[in-house]
Amino acid sequence: MAAAGDAGGRTGLQTDAQPALLANPRPVYPSLARRRGWEGTVLVRIRVETSGRVGEASLVHSSGHRILDRSALKQVRGWRFRPAMKDGKPVAGEVILPIRFELHQG
Repeated sequence: MAAAGDAGGRTGLQTDAQPALLANPRPVYPSLARRRGWEGTVLVRIRVETSGRVGEASLVHSSGHRILDRSALKQVRGWRFRPAMKDGKPVAGEVILPIRFELHQG
């Protein structure tokens, strides 16, 4: 199962409220990675625009498997967030999120 962590890894911007992750689909666990038993955590930096859409997503730390990294980046680019707020108005902001790919036994 692939899972996203909370938006606790926020960066720099002084705001009233940081960007917050809304309900979004989990990243697809690539079948090749699943068959080979590959697991890992991808750390992704996401720039959230004032609209709540992802403006940019980049790799902060690899899972150790390129296929998992690519799946995480592809999925988060379509995610939606509640944008950061400053003085009651939406502003662009960044979050760093862990995306975990874990196989569960049983």
